[in-house]
Amino acid sequence: MKYNYVDWETLHGLVARLALSISRNYLPQVLVGALRGGYVVARILSDFLGTDELAVIGVKFYKGVGERGEKPVITVPVVHDVKDKAVLVVDDVADTGRTLETAVADLRLRGARSVKTAVLFLKPRSIVIPDFYAEMTDAWVIFPWEVCDFLREMMRKGELSAVNYLMSHIQKSSNISNAVQQILGVSKGEDSTRV
Repeated sequence: MKYNYVDWETLHGLVARLALSISRNYLPQVLVGALRGGYVVARILSDFLGTDELAVIGVKFYKGVGERGEKPVITVPVVHDVKDKAVLVVDDVADTGRTLETAVADLRLRGARSVKTAVLFLKPRSIVIPDFYAEMTDAWVIFPWEVCDFLREMMRKGELSAVNYLMSHIQKSSNISNAVQQILGVSKGEDSTRV
């Protein structure tokens, strides 16, 4: 499996590019971030776009890295009023597209006037092509808010090459690297099983 670690600076640049594209084509009144990663992207987008109304939807699909559940399930329903409003559903990655599909269908049922979608990364196999996306990739994207989650899972699975890949990238930031090493007890090249 190929991996792509996205640091905060790169992430901010991708969201800025996405915001520029959105601002030229759509004026959302409400941003709905798909928990967990989509919420972070939606919050940064709300800053760029000046959209004050920010809501969340929880759609659970992945069990772990590369492991999917059978179908997405709404675990956190939208509680924000979207009736007769222009809504933008935001996620970090459209892998199969089924998370976006589920969120869009739910928001339409709730009476949204229009619903568009935006993601940072689109996977080639996605059945849904978002209205807006920053990049296409076939790699597993590792975001800065999930560094320890990713490392815990890879250590549990014994995927040392994945651990080494990420540790080599985060070692550029000694604060992050030191914290991860202390919290998880792992550094590049270690065969650690502490989780």
